Amino acid sequence: MVGAGFGSQTFNETGNLVIVDDGSAAPTEGCGTLTNAGAISGNIALVDRGNCEFGTKVLNAENAGAIAVIVCNNVAGAPITMGAGAQGANVTIPSVMISQ
Repeated sequence: MVGAGFGSQTFNETGNLVIVDDGSAAPTEGCGTLTNAGAISGNIALVDRGNCEFGTKVLNAENAGAIAVIVCNNVAGAPITMGAGAQGANVTIPSVMISQ
């Protein structure tokens, strides 16, 4: 597990784990506005690594009410420190990456 290079660096959140869904062809990547915000709100969002910036994924989950985000790596090997991208400065919740 590796923390992101943006958002809160306090990782003591407890909640249910909910897979994100943005209604796209790759719904678990969380690159768009989440369609399951009701399920995400107050919980920890699980997001797949993929085709958009980490900051965007985490901000989309935060905007849906997530208290934290776990990004699952989409390649073998150790997780990486997630860069903020264009949206990371707007993120206030903690996020981490886990290995595949």
